[in-house]
Amino acid sequence: MHNHHGRIELKPTASSGTVIHWHGEYETSRLLRWVMPRYLQKFMQGMTEGLARYAEQCKPTQ
Repeated sequence: MHNHHGRIELKPTASSGTVIHWHGEYETSRLLRWVMPRYLQKFMQGMTEGLARYAEQCKPTQ
């Protein structure tokens, strides 16, 4: 993978949550062109869910 450009947008929700939009573009070889989108989707989903779990655990009690 090369020439990677990514953007992460965070938007607050009315229920004190956050919507995470993670978008990236990259170039890769022909062989990896078929594998990388599925792999990265799964990988980034796991990272985002882990971040959300961590944020929930660190949320201050009111």
